[in-house]
Amino acid sequence: MLGAESNGYKLLLADAFDKRVLALIMDIIKTEEFTVGFNRKHGGLDVYTVVKINTSLQRNPDGTSQWVQSTATPLAFISCMTRLFEDIEQQLSK
Repeated sequence: MLGAESNGYKLLLADAFDKRVLALIMDIIKTEEFTVGFNRKHGGLDVYTVVKINTSLQRNPDGTSQWVQSTATPLAFISCMTRLFEDIEQQLSK
């Protein structure tokens, strides 16, 4: 972890081709969810939520919204990760 620009915050960097990082990404894809926690104030964990990549927010005609199961969301996540790895690989080959 590296010191971020804001005091009390950290920036997590990882090697995208490290086997442990790839295992983590594959686990996220397999379980279709991961937990994110971070602090907005020094010394605390005040934001903590589960991100489910198999859901999407559906807008209803009456203006309300609801979370629904979606096969498109995990596919979009996988596509995003694929493009990210391709970009990293391309940058490393320069």
